[in-house]
Amino acid sequence: SSADVPSAQDGISATTNATSGGHTAATAGSSTANTAVSTAVGAQQTQQQIRDSNHNWEAVDSSSMWTDVQEDADGNILLTSSTQSLASQIRQRRHRLASTDLARSSKRLVRHMLRHVYLVLDASRWSREKDPALPPARLRLETIINLASEFVNEYYDQNPLGHLGVVICQDGEAEMLTTLGGSPKKHKLALGAALATEMKRGGPSIGGEFSLQNGIEVAGRSLGYAPRYGSREII
Repeated sequence: SSADVPSAQDGISATTNATSGGHTAATAGSSTANTAVSTAVGAQQTQQQIRDSNHNWEAVDSSSMWTDVQEDADGNILLTSSTQSLASQIRQRRHRLASTDLARSSKRLVRHMLRHVYLVLDASRWSREKDPALPPARLRLETIINLASEFVNEYYDQNPLGHLGVVICQDGEAEMLTTLGGSPKKHKLALGAALATEMKRGGPSIGGEFSLQNGIEVAGRSLGYAPRYGSREII
């Protein structure tokens, strides 16, 4: 019986070791599975954070982004963090205007060699009245046409490579009398024909109103096709 006791104890020890080994293996397997699950959850959370950060702008109320935007007199956007006072802004604006004003500065205004000029004339009912400062029996329109003819001669004398056109405004509309060209004879003949036609129409009861805006628009549309290496002017 004393020989049987060690055998029983050895069996109990073997059983205990086998049980503890199984628990250890099960614990190791459970730890590996938990680690894998934690890694997968962490990866999903990271991807979700990346997606959320990419779409953060969608959660911003865009209507409130323009409430703090301010503009100065020239339409330039002012920063809200700007510490400049209104007086300093006005001084800077005056300095900027003075620096670009060629009439007040010593800078020389150099015209282009090739000038493209439109002459806008007033042929409204106000130009058909007699002016006390003019010779008797002479209308303002007649004086305007004559001065325009003299201007044509002087223009081509000083700008032999320039181009000139004439626009006449009456009845609230603008009419292209002559297009841009380099022939002074063409403009003078057109002005003479226009004067003869308008004098036959009658007195101050016709002619309507003078529209400077329409005259500028008609001349401006034609000047838009002029080459950019020359100046474009409206007189």
